[in-house]
Amino acid sequence: MRTWTPSEARFTELFLYISRRCATSPKFGSVKLNKLLYYCDFLSFALLGKPITGFTYRKLEKGPAPAGIVEIRNHLLRSGQLKIREVLLPNRHRQLRPVALREADLRVFTKAEIEVVDRVIDILVDTNASRISDLSHLEIGWMAARLNETIPYGTVFLSNAALSAEETERIRTFAREHGYASGYLRDIVEEPLFAEQLEKLGVSFARRDEIMEAVSFSLARAPELFPRIEGTCLSALTVKFYDNMPSVRFLFTYNEDRVRLVAIDFG
Repeated sequence: MRTWTPSEARFTELFLYISRRCATSPKFGSVKLNKLLYYCDFLSFALLGKPITGFTYRKLEKGPAPAGIVEIRNHLLRSGQLKIREVLLPNRHRQLRPVALREADLRVFTKAEIEVVDRVIDILVDTNASRISDLSHLEIGWMAARLNETIPYGTVFLSNAALSAEETERIRTFAREHGYASGYLRDIVEEPLFAEQLEKLGVSFARRDEIMEAVSFSLARAPELFPRIEGTCLSALTVKFYDNMPSVRFLFTYNEDRVRLVAIDFG
């Protein structure tokens, strides 16, 4: 008999817990389960410092999905802990609804982890599979990743939200003062100002390595996702935090070959 790793055991119990919690929801099916698992793990990573299961999530066409879910689902089906109910929806689509046949063992989770899971479920309980897939397609990690590529957990901190008028004007001022007022810079070099600011930020930037890995991942693949500051050659990637620390914006330029991080706007 196969021995499950602690991560797989936690994933199994999370699978069953979500299925039980959503048992009466007509909008709950296998596609939505994938997205709920994704949001639980990634939000836990942001709020608690680590994911609940630690599973790898990959980019699929309908959104992020955990890499090992098929094996665990099949084990639950074979062992009589789960069944799949086929439901014909009003739009004539067929929904495959996971039905947990036992209670989840919550002893493997902390109270804080269950609070994160309940929060995700409560927010998305009335969201159908199509809509939650659309929402997951707005996540930087999913947009930047290639099909079937692993999505780094650190991408949960990244945002391409439109900048406020105040933020835009502040960055324009910076651009004028530092020679980035127009055009792409073809001579690509490392910008010492960014490195200096990042080093100063390090004292309070406890998740710096994880976030910088996610920044590199996203900008290397899709720098065009992030807002361009009109009248300049700068774009801005917002790094959002989940512990009441103010967001910061990484300013960068890019061309077909490279991305250059220029400075950090602290607000």
